[in-house]
Amino acid sequence: MNPIVEKLKANWLPISLGAAVVVALPTAWYFSSSMRDSKLAEIKKTFDTDAKELESAKVNYSISPLIPGGPKVELTHAPNEVLTTFFKSERDKQKLQADELYAEAIKFNKGKRALPDGGIQTLVKGLFPEPTELESEIKRAELARAFTEFAPRNLLQRFRAGPPMDPESLKRELNTQADQLLRGKLPPGKNDPGLLNDAERIEIRAKLVQFRLEKYQQVAAGLSFYADPYVFRLPQLPEGQRPTMAQAFDWQQQYWVIEDILQAIEKANESAGSTGIPGSVVKRLEDVMVLAKFGRDSGTPAGANPEGGAPAAAGTEVGPDGGVIPTDPTRSVTGRISGPGTGNNLYDVRKARIVVVVSAKNATKFIDALSKVNFITVLDADLEAVDPNADLKQGYYYGEEPVVRMSLELESIWLRDWTKLVMPKDVRAELGIPDLTPPAATPPADPNAAPAATPPAAAPSGSGSSVGG
Repeated sequence: MNPIVEKLKANWLPISLGAAVVVALPTAWYFSSSMRDSKLAEIKKTFDTDAKELESAKVNYSISPLIPGGPKVELTHAPNEVLTTFFKSERDKQKLQADELYAEAIKFNKGKRALPDGGIQTLVKGLFPEPTELESEIKRAELARAFTEFAPRNLLQRFRAGPPMDPESLKRELNTQADQLLRGKLPPGKNDPGLLNDAERIEIRAKLVQFRLEKYQQVAAGLSFYADPYVFRLPQLPEGQRPTMAQAFDWQQQYWVIEDILQAIEKANESAGSTGIPGSVVKRLEDVMVLAKFGRDSGTPAGANPEGGAPAAAGTEVGPDGGVIPTDPTRSVTGRISGPGTGNNLYDVRKARIVVVVSAKNATKFIDALSKVNFITVLDADLEAVDPNADLKQGYYYGEEPVVRMSLELESIWLRDWTKLVMPKDVRAELGIPDLTPPAATPPADPNAAPAATPPAAAPSGSGSSVGG
């Protein structure tokens, strides 16, 4: 037998396995390569799907500006616990800061009108927001007297303001002084001015002029600024007529505006000290007029939309939580508006016009003082020269420094978060402010009461009608 055949027979198993391996190698390589490509495609598809899901799951982290127009912080990123915690913490800090700032704004706006018990000081206690039915007539009459009669005098006294020396009183004192000077120049028993020579007459006249000036200076030293009750243009009602609650609140708010203006004069004049008017910034208040309520034009009726169109429905306005307050640049340099239909439920605008005589070099100190006592903005200012000698003849002594007459248009802001506490229901209804007290809850049903009878079913209205139409 062939030795090779004998060798194959004796070792057939290893040789067969070796041959199988040799044949299997290219076959395995072929199939493994195909499986690898399929697996890679599957992995890539899974990766792309996960990437798309991850991309779509990204979160826009943001922190809005605390002040409108300020920079906004934004970051788009996949959900991240660290980022989520950080941005929430920063927003919480910002909200706390905004709440604290708004609380300070309310405190500043209230001023000295805030009472220790949390109430608001008004001209007549117990009138606002609503008096009892028995007290209504009396309280509204009290408000009319308090605002139109007592308030002007009380305010002038409180802020050390008053008129120049009374002309009749000055005339009497001048006559007395002239008699004394005349007797000092004439022989005993003589009282004829014709006996005086020219030099004596000039001397007496000069002394009387000086006497008059000293009297003016004495009055000026005792005042912070000149003013009389007639500088306040206050509303009047026919005799016997009482203001409505809406009118009463309007008058109360007018009083607050006037009070703030006088406080600003007081602040501007702080440096005057004992010198009085000669050292004051504001030397004379000539005119004060608070304009129509809510910043409306005088011809706009209550309840109408000053912007045109129908009044806005209650609850549609914006405020502290509703975005930026709308403005109208055609109204003023600030564009602030308020009242029904304006979309502003945060504050009310009250405008006023005043005329003052001020120190020419320190006029801006009064403008600064206005913004320090409350949210008051100067919308317009006009300056006019003053002849101090002409005013001196009427008793107004301003001192030695030059003065100017300044006419200002002012805008003041009144935050509703505190003014609504004293708003009558008619005013709240006009402005779309909810009632202060919620409606009484329905009392629970008596478990021992007999069940109510079931009402009969109503007959269908019309043939073939269905419930709901």
